[in-house]
Amino acid sequence: MNPAALISKQKNMLGILHHIIIHEKVSRPALAAEFKVSTATITNLINELMASDLVYEGGTENSDIGRKAKLIRFNGKYRYVLAAAIINEQRLNLYCCDLLGNIVDFSEENIPLVITEDNDEEQITSRIATAIKSFREKQPPEIKNKLAALAVSIPGLVDYSANIYAPLLNWRNFSLKNVLSSIFDFPVYLENVTRVKAVYEMRFIDESEKNVIYLSLSPGTGMVNFFDGKMIMGSNGISGEVGHVSLDINGEPCYCGNRGCFELYCGELSLIHKGEDILNEGCPVLNDLVEKQGRPMNLKTMIEAKHKNSTKVSRLLKKAGKHLGCGLTSLVNCFDPDRIILSGTLVEYDRDVLQY
Repeated sequence: MNPAALISKQKNMLGILHHIIIHEKVSRPALAAEFKVSTATITNLINELMASDLVYEGGTENSDIGRKAKLIRFNGKYRYVLAAAIINEQRLNLYCCDLLGNIVDFSEENIPLVITEDNDEEQITSRIATAIKSFREKQPPEIKNKLAALAVSIPGLVDYSANIYAPLLNWRNFSLKNVLSSIFDFPVYLENVTRVKAVYEMRFIDESEKNVIYLSLSPGTGMVNFFDGKMIMGSNGISGEVGHVSLDINGEPCYCGNRGCFELYCGELSLIHKGEDILNEGCPVLNDLVEKQGRPMNLKTMIEAKHKNSTKVSRLLKKAGKHLGCGLTSLVNCFDPDRIILSGTLVEYDRDVLQY
Protein backbone atom coordinates (compact mmCIF):
# COMPACT_ATOMS: atom_id res chain seq x y z
CA MET A 1 0.00 0.00 0.00
CA ASN A 2 1.38 3.41 -0.96
CA PRO A 3 2.04 5.92 1.89
CA ALA A 4 -0.85 8.24 0.98
CA ALA A 5 -3.36 5.38 0.94
CA LEU A 6 -1.99 4.05 4.22
CA ILE A 7 -2.35 7.45 5.91
CA SER A 8 -5.91 7.76 4.59
CA LYS A 9 -6.75 4.30 5.89
CA GLN A 10 -5.30 5.05 9.33
CA LYS A 11 -7.30 8.29 9.54
CA ASN A 12 -10.48 6.42 8.64
CA MET A 13 -9.82 3.76 11.26
CA LEU A 14 -9.14 6.38 13.94
CA GLY A 15 -12.29 8.25 12.95
CA ILE A 16 -14.35 5.06 13.10
CA LEU A 17 -12.95 4.14 16.53
CA HIS A 18 -13.69 7.62 17.86
CA HIS A 19 -17.23 7.49 16.48
CA ILE A 20 -17.88 4.09 18.04
CA ILE A 21 -16.53 5.22 21.42
CA ILE A 22 -18.66 8.36 21.45
CA HIS A 23 -21.85 6.60 20.33
CA GLU A 24 -21.16 3.38 22.31
CA LYS A 25 -22.63 1.14 19.61
CA VAL A 26 -23.17 1.63 15.89
CA SER A 27 -23.98 -0.52 12.85
CA ARG A 28 -21.83 -0.92 9.74
CA PRO A 29 -24.41 0.79 7.47
CA ALA A 30 -24.56 3.75 9.87
CA LEU A 31 -20.76 4.03 9.80
CA ALA A 32 -20.77 3.89 6.00
CA ALA A 33 -23.29 6.74 5.88
CA GLU A 34 -21.37 8.79 8.47
CA PHE A 35 -18.01 8.49 6.70
CA LYS A 36 -19.44 8.54 3.16
CA VAL A 37 -17.77 5.33 2.06
CA SER A 38 -19.13 2.00 0.87
CA THR A 39 -20.39 -0.64 3.27
CA ALA A 40 -17.72 -2.97 1.86
CA THR A 41 -14.97 -0.51 2.85
CA ILE A 42 -16.40 -0.21 6.36
CA THR A 43 -16.67 -4.00 6.63
CA ASN A 44 -12.99 -4.40 5.72
CA LEU A 45 -11.90 -1.79 8.25
CA ILE A 46 -14.11 -3.26 10.97
CA ASN A 47 -12.71 -6.73 10.27
CA GLU A 48 -9.19 -5.40 10.83
CA LEU A 49 -10.23 -3.70 14.06
CA MET A 50 -11.92 -6.88 15.24
CA ALA A 51 -8.81 -8.92 14.41
CA SER A 52 -6.84 -6.52 16.62
CA ASP A 53 -9.43 -7.00 19.40
CA LEU A 54 -10.22 -3.27 19.41
CA VAL A 55 -13.92 -3.73 18.62
CA TYR A 56 -16.46 -6.52 18.82
CA GLU A 57 -20.02 -7.28 17.76
CA GLY A 58 -22.60 -6.89 20.48
CA GLY A 59 -26.35 -6.89 19.91
CA THR A 60 -28.42 -5.94 16.88
CA GLU A 61 -30.06 -2.77 15.66
CA ASN A 62 -33.72 -2.22 16.55
CA SER A 63 -35.63 -2.40 13.31
CA ASP A 64 -39.00 -3.77 12.24
CA ILE A 65 -38.01 -3.86 8.59
CA GLY A 66 -35.51 -6.16 6.89
CA ARG A 67 -32.46 -7.83 8.32
CA LYS A 68 -31.29 -6.43 11.65
CA ALA A 69 -27.75 -5.02 11.44
CA LYS A 70 -25.22 -6.13 14.01
CA LEU A 71 -23.88 -3.42 16.30
CA ILE A 72 -20.17 -2.71 16.73
CA ARG A 73 -18.80 -1.75 20.15
CA PHE A 74 -15.39 -0.60 21.33
CA ASN A 75 -13.49 -3.05 23.53
CA GLY A 76 -12.63 -0.95 26.57
CA LYS A 77 -10.71 -3.84 28.09
CA TYR A 78 -8.20 -3.82 25.24
CA ARG A 79 -5.86 -1.88 27.51
CA TYR A 80 -5.94 -0.23 30.95
CA VAL A 81 -4.69 3.09 32.31
CA LEU A 82 -3.44 4.13 35.72
CA ALA A 83 -4.66 7.58 36.76
CA ALA A 84 -3.36 9.65 39.65
CA ALA A 85 -5.34 12.72 40.74
CA ILE A 86 -3.90 15.24 43.18
CA ILE A 87 -7.04 16.36 45.01
CA ASN A 88 -5.71 18.77 47.64
CA GLU A 89 -2.74 19.47 49.90
CA GLN A 90 -2.63 15.95 51.30
CA ARG A 91 -4.73 13.64 49.17
CA LEU A 92 -3.77 11.57 46.15
CA ASN A 93 -6.47 9.46 44.49
CA LEU A 94 -5.37 6.49 42.39
CA TYR A 95 -7.51 4.77 39.77
CA CYS A 96 -7.15 1.87 37.39
CA CYS A 97 -9.52 2.30 34.45
CA ASP A 98 -10.28 0.58 31.19
CA LEU A 99 -10.20 2.58 27.95
CA LEU A 100 -13.85 3.54 28.34
CA GLY A 101 -13.16 5.13 31.70
CA ASN A 102 -14.74 2.40 33.78
CA ILE A 103 -12.98 2.24 37.16
CA VAL A 104 -11.79 -1.25 38.06
CA ASP A 105 -9.81 -0.30 41.18
CA PHE A 106 -9.43 2.75 43.43
CA SER A 107 -7.24 3.85 46.31
CA GLU A 108 -7.12 7.03 48.38
CA GLU A 109 -3.68 7.96 49.70
CA ASN A 110 -2.92 10.53 52.38
CA ILE A 111 0.40 12.14 51.46
CA PRO A 112 1.75 15.56 52.52
CA LEU A 113 2.03 17.27 49.14
CA VAL A 114 2.90 20.85 50.08
CA ILE A 115 6.57 21.79 49.75
CA THR A 116 7.96 23.00 53.09
CA GLU A 117 11.36 23.06 54.78
CA ASP A 118 10.66 19.58 56.13
CA ASN A 119 8.99 18.22 53.00
CA ASP A 120 10.98 18.99 49.87
CA GLU A 121 10.35 18.18 46.20
CA GLU A 122 12.39 14.98 46.29
CA GLN A 123 10.44 13.58 49.27
CA ILE A 124 7.08 14.42 47.70
CA THR A 125 8.05 12.90 44.36
CA SER A 126 9.31 9.75 46.07
CA ARG A 127 6.06 9.33 48.03
CA ILE A 128 3.91 9.82 44.94
CA ALA A 129 5.99 7.33 42.93
CA THR A 130 5.92 4.75 45.75
CA ALA A 131 2.14 5.04 46.08
CA ILE A 132 1.62 4.56 42.34
CA LYS A 133 4.06 1.61 42.18
CA SER A 134 2.31 -0.12 45.08
CA PHE A 135 -1.06 0.44 43.45
CA ARG A 136 0.19 -1.01 40.16
CA GLU A 137 1.54 -4.11 41.89
CA LYS A 138 -1.90 -4.74 43.43
CA GLN A 139 -3.47 -5.23 40.00
CA PRO A 140 -4.06 -8.80 38.76
CA PRO A 141 -1.78 -10.02 35.93
CA GLU A 142 -4.53 -9.78 33.29
CA ILE A 143 -4.72 -6.03 33.99
CA LYS A 144 -1.12 -5.25 34.94
CA ASN A 145 0.15 -6.76 31.69
CA LYS A 146 -2.21 -4.53 29.72
CA LEU A 147 -1.35 -1.19 31.33
CA ALA A 148 -0.84 1.34 28.55
CA ALA A 149 -0.14 4.64 30.33
CA LEU A 150 -0.07 6.67 33.52
CA ALA A 151 -2.10 9.89 33.56
CA VAL A 152 -1.62 12.45 36.34
CA SER A 153 -4.02 15.36 36.86
CA ILE A 154 -2.63 18.44 38.59
CA PRO A 155 -4.48 21.32 40.33
CA GLY A 156 -2.10 23.82 38.74
CA LEU A 157 -0.36 24.81 35.52
CA VAL A 158 1.51 22.28 33.41
CA ASP A 159 3.60 23.83 30.62
CA TYR A 160 4.84 22.24 27.39
CA SER A 161 7.94 20.95 29.20
CA ALA A 162 5.70 19.25 31.82
CA ASN A 163 6.98 21.59 34.52
CA ILE A 164 4.33 22.20 37.16
CA TYR A 165 3.38 25.48 38.81
CA ALA A 166 0.85 24.85 41.59
CA PRO A 167 0.74 27.67 44.20
CA LEU A 168 -1.68 25.65 46.34
CA LEU A 169 1.10 23.10 46.87
CA ASN A 170 4.00 25.57 46.72
CA TRP A 171 5.20 23.80 43.56
CA ARG A 172 7.29 25.89 41.16
CA ASN A 173 8.99 24.27 38.14
CA PHE A 174 8.21 20.92 39.75
CA SER A 175 9.47 18.18 37.38
CA LEU A 176 7.38 15.20 38.46
CA LYS A 177 7.13 13.67 34.98
CA ASN A 178 10.86 13.01 34.60
CA VAL A 179 10.95 10.91 37.76
CA LEU A 180 7.80 8.95 36.94
CA SER A 181 8.94 8.33 33.36
CA SER A 182 12.18 6.82 34.65
CA ILE A 183 10.24 4.36 36.83
CA PHE A 184 7.42 3.11 34.62
CA ASP A 185 7.77 1.24 31.33
CA PHE A 186 4.81 3.00 29.70
CA PRO A 187 4.10 6.63 28.73
CA VAL A 188 3.43 9.18 31.48
CA TYR A 189 1.13 12.15 30.86
CA LEU A 190 0.61 15.19 33.09
CA GLU A 191 -2.20 17.67 32.61
CA ASN A 192 -4.09 20.37 34.43
CA VAL A 193 -7.23 18.87 35.98
CA THR A 194 -9.52 21.50 34.46
CA ARG A 195 -8.38 20.60 30.95
CA VAL A 196 -9.02 16.93 31.63
CA LYS A 197 -12.58 17.73 32.71
CA ALA A 198 -13.12 20.08 29.76
CA VAL A 199 -12.08 17.52 27.14
CA TYR A 200 -14.53 15.06 28.68
CA GLU A 201 -17.40 17.58 28.62
CA MET A 202 -16.73 18.47 24.98
CA ARG A 203 -17.70 14.92 24.02
CA PHE A 204 -21.32 15.87 24.72
CA ILE A 205 -21.39 19.24 22.95
CA ASP A 206 -23.10 19.62 19.59
CA GLU A 207 -20.47 19.81 16.86
CA SER A 208 -21.95 23.10 15.63
CA GLU A 209 -20.82 24.78 18.88
CA LYS A 210 -17.11 25.22 18.28
CA ASN A 211 -16.37 28.19 20.56
CA VAL A 212 -16.84 27.00 24.13
CA ILE A 213 -15.66 28.20 27.53
CA TYR A 214 -15.34 25.60 30.29
CA LEU A 215 -15.09 27.10 33.78
CA SER A 216 -14.30 24.89 36.76
CA LEU A 217 -14.80 26.14 40.33
CA SER A 218 -13.15 23.15 42.00
CA PRO A 219 -10.73 23.02 43.70
CA GLY A 220 -9.73 26.52 42.58
CA THR A 221 -10.93 28.38 39.50
CA GLY A 222 -9.72 27.36 36.06
CA MET A 223 -10.83 27.98 32.50
CA VAL A 224 -10.40 26.18 29.19
CA ASN A 225 -11.14 27.97 25.93
CA PHE A 226 -12.09 26.02 22.81
CA PHE A 227 -11.94 28.04 19.59
CA ASP A 228 -13.10 26.46 16.32
CA GLY A 229 -13.31 23.16 18.21
CA LYS A 230 -9.68 23.24 19.33
CA MET A 231 -8.29 23.87 22.80
CA ILE A 232 -6.31 27.10 23.06
CA MET A 233 -3.04 26.27 24.81
CA GLY A 234 -1.07 29.54 24.65
CA SER A 235 2.60 29.98 23.73
CA ASN A 236 3.78 28.16 26.87
CA GLY A 237 0.88 25.77 27.24
CA ILE A 238 -0.59 27.54 30.27
CA SER A 239 -3.55 29.43 28.80
CA GLY A 240 -6.69 29.69 30.94
CA GLU A 241 -5.42 30.63 34.40
CA VAL A 242 -8.35 32.93 35.22
CA GLY A 243 -8.37 31.95 38.89
CA HIS A 244 -5.79 34.64 39.58
CA VAL A 245 -7.37 37.36 37.49
CA SER A 246 -8.30 40.13 39.93
CA LEU A 247 -12.00 40.92 40.31
CA ASP A 248 -11.23 43.51 42.98
CA ILE A 249 -7.81 45.17 43.04
CA ASN A 250 -8.47 46.26 46.63
CA GLY A 251 -9.82 42.88 47.65
CA GLU A 252 -8.53 40.07 49.84
CA PRO A 253 -4.84 39.12 49.55
CA CYS A 254 -4.27 35.86 47.67
CA TYR A 255 -1.52 33.29 48.20
CA CYS A 256 -0.35 34.04 44.64
CA GLY A 257 0.61 37.58 45.71
CA ASN A 258 -2.30 39.28 43.95
CA ARG A 259 -5.44 40.75 45.52
CA GLY A 260 -9.10 40.05 44.93
CA CYS A 261 -8.54 36.97 42.76
CA PHE A 262 -11.48 35.19 41.09
CA GLU A 263 -10.48 32.02 42.97
CA LEU A 264 -10.78 33.71 46.38
CA TYR A 265 -14.48 34.40 45.86
CA CYS A 266 -15.63 31.39 43.81
CA GLY A 267 -13.10 28.58 44.23
CA GLU A 268 -14.37 25.62 46.27
CA LEU A 269 -11.37 25.35 48.61
CA SER A 270 -11.45 29.07 49.33
CA LEU A 271 -15.17 28.93 50.17
CA ILE A 272 -14.61 25.94 52.46
CA HIS A 273 -11.86 27.79 54.34
CA LYS A 274 -14.23 30.73 54.80
CA GLY A 275 -16.92 28.33 55.95
CA GLU A 276 -14.51 27.01 58.60
CA ASP A 277 -13.99 30.59 59.79
CA ILE A 278 -17.76 31.04 60.06
CA LEU A 279 -18.00 27.80 62.05
CA ASN A 280 -15.24 28.90 64.43
CA GLU A 281 -16.82 32.35 64.89
CA GLY A 282 -20.13 30.75 65.82
CA CYS A 283 -22.90 29.65 63.48
CA PRO A 284 -25.71 27.60 65.09
CA VAL A 285 -26.94 26.03 61.85
CA LEU A 286 -23.49 25.05 60.58
CA ASN A 287 -22.50 23.90 64.05
CA ASP A 288 -25.53 21.63 64.22
CA LEU A 289 -24.68 20.04 60.85
CA VAL A 290 -20.94 19.60 61.44
CA GLU A 291 -20.51 19.17 65.18
CA LYS A 292 -23.77 17.45 66.14
CA GLN A 293 -24.73 15.55 62.99
CA GLY A 294 -21.15 14.76 61.94
CA ARG A 295 -21.44 16.16 58.43
CA PRO A 296 -18.12 16.84 56.67
CA MET A 297 -17.09 20.49 56.52
CA ASN A 298 -17.46 20.91 52.79
CA LEU A 299 -19.39 23.03 50.31
CA LYS A 300 -22.39 20.68 50.20
CA THR A 301 -22.81 21.09 53.95
CA MET A 302 -22.49 24.86 53.63
CA ILE A 303 -25.17 24.92 50.93
CA GLU A 304 -27.44 22.87 53.18
CA ALA A 305 -26.80 25.40 55.98
CA LYS A 306 -27.85 28.17 53.60
CA HIS A 307 -31.10 26.35 52.83
CA LYS A 308 -31.65 26.06 56.60
CA ASN A 309 -31.51 29.87 56.77
CA SER A 310 -27.96 30.43 58.02
CA THR A 311 -27.52 34.18 57.50
CA LYS A 312 -23.71 34.07 57.53
CA VAL A 313 -23.43 31.24 55.03
CA SER A 314 -26.12 32.79 52.82
CA ARG A 315 -24.21 36.06 52.78
CA LEU A 316 -20.98 34.28 51.81
CA LEU A 317 -22.58 32.31 48.96
CA LYS A 318 -24.47 35.35 47.71
CA LYS A 319 -21.14 37.22 47.52
CA ALA A 320 -19.67 34.27 45.62
CA GLY A 321 -22.59 34.39 43.17
CA LYS A 322 -22.14 38.11 42.50
CA HIS A 323 -18.41 37.69 41.84
CA LEU A 324 -19.15 34.70 39.61
CA GLY A 325 -21.49 36.91 37.61
CA CYS A 326 -18.76 39.54 37.23
CA GLY A 327 -16.29 36.92 36.10
CA LEU A 328 -18.70 35.39 33.59
CA THR A 329 -19.55 38.81 32.16
CA SER A 330 -15.85 39.45 31.55
CA LEU A 331 -15.42 36.07 29.85
CA VAL A 332 -18.42 36.68 27.57
CA ASN A 333 -17.11 40.12 26.61
CA CYS A 334 -13.64 38.73 25.90
CA PHE A 335 -14.48 35.53 24.03
CA ASP A 336 -18.11 35.77 22.81
CA PRO A 337 -18.56 31.98 23.16
CA ASP A 338 -21.30 29.76 21.79
CA ARG A 339 -21.62 28.13 25.20
CA ILE A 340 -20.21 28.38 28.72
CA ILE A 341 -20.02 25.18 30.78
CA LEU A 342 -19.82 25.59 34.56
CA SER A 343 -18.70 22.83 36.88
CA GLY A 344 -18.17 22.54 40.62
CA THR A 345 -20.22 21.94 43.74
CA LEU A 346 -21.19 25.61 44.01
CA VAL A 347 -23.16 25.64 40.75
CA GLU A 348 -24.24 21.99 40.82
CA TYR A 349 -25.87 22.07 44.27
CA ASP A 350 -26.84 25.72 44.68
CA ARG A 351 -28.82 26.85 41.65
CA ASP A 352 -29.55 30.17 43.37
CA VAL A 353 -25.92 31.20 42.83
CA LEU A 354 -26.68 31.88 39.15
CA GLN A 355 -29.50 34.27 40.06
CA TYR A 356 -27.52 36.74 42.19
